[in-house]
Amino acid sequence: MPRTCPRNDKESAADFEERTWRNRLHVTDDGFVLIPPFAFKNCLDSAAKYLGKQIPGKGKATFTKHFVSAVLVTAPLILPLKKWRLKASGAMFRRTGIRVARSG
Repeated sequence: MPRTCPRNDKESAADFEERTWRNRLHVTDDGFVLIPPFAFKNCLDSAAKYLGKQIPGKGKATFTKHFVSAVLVTAPLILPLKKWRLKASGAMFRRTGIRVARSG
């Protein structure tokens, strides 16, 4: 199936999403799902920011900026999951990782 699929006649947005969501996954040539290096780095940065761990003896200063500048992810994380074996969770997220509230 091509990366971008046209919507079929009389196909609802929900049906289209159910049929095509796997096409947006990052995968290896042999079909394993992967997390791109910068996506994982951004995830780690967000976690460090969320924790807000303070540096002892430095007042309100946190480790966040040190963690963000010191951690580098250079290779993708290849998951032991094949693209076509995944099931949809029903949750919807923006490209930024922010969860979208479902209406209706």
